[in-house]
This record gives sequence, structure tokens and C-alpha cells, in this order.
Amino acid sequence: MKKIIASLAFAGILSTGFAGAAHAGPYTGTVPTDTEVTAPVVIRVNKPVKIKVEIDVAGNGKPKGTVTFVVRKPNGKVVKRVTKEYTKGQRFSVGKLAKGKYKVRVKFAPKNKNSAYKKSNSLVKFKVGK
Repeated sequence: MKKIIASLAFAGILSTGFAGAAHAGPYTGTVPTDTEVTAPVVIRVNKPVKIKVEIDVAGNGKPKGTVTFVVRKPNGKVVKRVTKEYTKGQRFSVGKLAKGKYKVRVKFAPKNKNSAYKKSNSLVKFKVGK
């Protein structure tokens, strides 16, 4: 009988302890994102540059937000800046570029400041001229 009373008391203490720990904190959850960028290594002159962007998240969430493409020459000079709404699996065009080497930084920003998703970015290099 003593064992039953002791185990019930212990179970009661544990259940209140776990219930207290389950309450939400003052901060919203954050889900890390990973920006994966794919572009052809060499692109023909007078052809639009198409870049594929995938935003990976843990679980089965679908991040919503914008992607910003910052196209730079090797010396760091910004050639183009394009911002578009993110759609999963879509190829984005940054337009036609002159012959030369380029770097594109792709930045993902969540739709609003209260989003659970974090910002992320990635860099890809390519060459125009064939």
C-alpha cells in the first residue's frame, strides 16, 4: 500500500513538472533555412541568366518570402539587383548580362518579421560568354 501511495505522489509531482515545462516561452520559434542555388557554369552571350533556388527547411514546412539576387563582377561592383517572390522549384531570371565572370549572392528573407523562418543566403559563380 505504501508503494502505491508513493508512486501516485511521485506521478503527480512529475506530471505537474512536465506541464509547467510545456508552456510556450516569450519568443516565437525559429526554423533555420538553407538556400541552395544552382546556375550553369557557362552561359551564352545574349541569353538570360536563369538561376534555380531551393529553400530547404527542417520538416515539411513551406517557407514564404522573397529572394534577392545581387549580381557582382569579380571586383565587387554590383551589376544588378533583382527581388522576386519565392516559389519552390522555380528558375529565376536575372536578365541578360555582358560577357565576363560574375558572382550572385542569393538572399532569402521571410514574408514578415514574425515568421518562424530565418534569413539565409548563398553564393554561386558563373561565366557569360561561349
